[in-house]
Amino acid sequence: MFILKGIDQLQSAITKAKKIRPRVEFDRFGRYRVSGSKGGYYTVICRKDDRGIKAVECACRGGEQGLVCYHAVAALSLHVGLARQRMAQVQAEDVPYLKRTVQIKAERIAGIRIN
Repeated sequence: MFILKGIDQLQSAITKAKKIRPRVEFDRFGRYRVSGSKGGYYTVICRKDDRGIKAVECACRGGEQGLVCYHAVAALSLHVGLARQRMAQVQAEDVPYLKRTVQIKAERIAGIRIN
């Protein structure tokens, strides 16, 4: 497992992942299966704890030693994309609620009805 601090710590693993081009399979949000260079698959888990610390763990030998492996960065690229989609969806769903909340508060403050 390693703590995600920034893109700089990922560069060599990104380069290797671009060269090998592993297959990343979605299991569930935060859990992925990534193909190894010799045919097997490794489970990669991406998570954020209660304090906001982002951690990635891979079941490969390097990952178990706390190294940043190409399996982890391959899964992380999918994870980040999915997380952004989820955030955009939540924000889009909140727009009508927020609009109605502002409308109700404006009506209470100004004593007028807004359509």
